[in-house]
Amino acid sequence: MEKLDLFTSNVCENFSLLMNKKKIQFSKDIQLNQNETWFDTDKLDIILYNLLSLALKDTAQKGSINIQAYSTIRDHEDYATFKITHTYLALSDLTHELTHDKIEHLSGNINIGLAITKQMIELHRGQLEFSTSKNERSISFKIPTSYKAYQDLNPVISNNTQENINYLKNKLEIEEEVLVNLKNLTKETDKKSTIIIIDPDHDLRRILKQQLSTFFSIKEFSNAQTGLKNIFKLSPDLIICDTFTSQPFTGMDLCKEIKKSLSHSLTPVIILSGQPSESERALCYKAGTDSYIAKPIDINTLLIRVQNLIKQKIATLESVPTPINRFTKTINKGKDIFLNEIKTTVEKNISDPHFGVNELAKGLNISKSMLYRKLTNSINLSPNLFIKKIRLLRAIQLLEETTLNISEIAEQCGFNDISYFGHTFKKEYGISPSSYRQNFHKYSNRNG
Repeated sequence: MEKLDLFTSNVCENFSLLMNKKKIQFSKDIQLNQNETWFDTDKLDIILYNLLSLALKDTAQKGSINIQAYSTIRDHEDYATFKITHTYLALSDLTHELTHDKIEHLSGNINIGLAITKQMIELHRGQLEFSTSKNERSISFKIPTSYKAYQDLNPVISNNTQENINYLKNKLEIEEEVLVNLKNLTKETDKKSTIIIIDPDHDLRRILKQQLSTFFSIKEFSNAQTGLKNIFKLSPDLIICDTFTSQPFTGMDLCKEIKKSLSHSLTPVIILSGQPSESERALCYKAGTDSYIAKPIDINTLLIRVQNLIKQKIATLESVPTPINRFTKTINKGKDIFLNEIKTTVEKNISDPHFGVNELAKGLNISKSMLYRKLTNSINLSPNLFIKKIRLLRAIQLLEETTLNISEIAEQCGFNDISYFGHTFKKEYGISPSSYRQNFHKYSNRNG
């Protein structure tokens, strides 16, 4: 329990400086019950912050904002009513957003901040209302402030052991089990996976970035076309994208492009929809979408899907006939500086069929015996075998990502005899280069 009047005054005080900077007249009329009352401090703070931020954004310089907060009793129940009134910009986005229709069906496609605020007020057993006159707009909400109003939602609450109603936290905060699983995923992948978020709503991107950035490296873009260009540049581990149904290039178009790309066909795509329907869901899955989630988003549902899809991708890559074996993982971990230096030197000279152990040792400025000893101690491979494996890995890359014929690939990888290349490839991977390419394309098409 906490004193609601002091709490509200403190929230308002935080906005005073911002109001002064914008030369807005900010007035407060707080007549709330001075006794301790039942409310969720975290959530009410977000509600008031979002609504005051909305009013600040919607008010021109030298305009005015007033907040009223007062206690009432109805049917023997205690309530707190909050009303924010401000002069508004006639051509602001909210002029189009705040209609009776849209306030009833607020979703992520309109204003995610307002949508979340409305959801939190409703979870608080309250209701968001608004009114607009020629020069002013008012947004108000009323919430119950008695223990009785919330006891059925959390039967274990007792006056002695819990001071605030915390049942709201599960709706917007990450569950403990999800947190543990995400931490484990980061350990398993040995790095932060990269996620690209593509959505027209800046507020939604900000909220998702805040929630995800602890566990993932986040890149964000506001439209699907820009997002697609950066997907090919950044090679993310997962993509979260809005449907963009009103745009020429939609989220479904983006998904199709990703799934037909040889290099990115296994990248999971989550589509977010502000106006979900079964027909749209079917179209998204037809385009290759891995998951379809309706807005407003339940953060735990999203995080569980993200976690499962990334783990699924890792498992798929390990089971698909690609050479992601112990050798590949060892040389790509980046923990052994010397090993990376050897790999880089081989790759720089990979098309030279005469590049061998002597040339490698010379390039590293060490003796052949030292090279042999370091490599065998590090990964139990001779220098000759190491060079051969790097050549074959480059061949795999060219088979997957280019249309070069087998002879051209052999030449680029330092094999001057195509028959020897085919024999070496099959001995390593149990399949010929042409069959590998055919199987890879077949798998990619099935998932695209």
